[in-house]
Amino acid sequence: MSTLLSAVDVIDVFTNMKDVRDKLQFTMNPESGEEETNMCKAWEDIKKEERKQGVKQGAVRVNKLNQLLLADGRQDDQLKSITDLLFQQKLFREYHI
Repeated sequence: MSTLLSAVDVIDVFTNMKDVRDKLQFTMNPESGEEETNMCKAWEDIKKEERKQGVKQGAVRVNKLNQLLLADGRQDDQLKSITDLLFQQKLFREYHI
């Protein structure tokens, strides 16, 4: 079990994810009597969840920018930001998003 905890601790440190243990599914190894988990599967599940969260946060951010641009009557800038990602980043900074 100490090796498993060390691996989890390394993931905690390198990903800054303090709740990694909560996301792991442990099973009891009948031969050793120790709890085990499939770290590769756990890591893939964590990455998948993080990607979903990132997509969701990105959508919220873009929607907020679109709302602010419309409220300010900046439809031309809104259209430009759809195809020009550098311009979109500039607008995020401008609106502190």
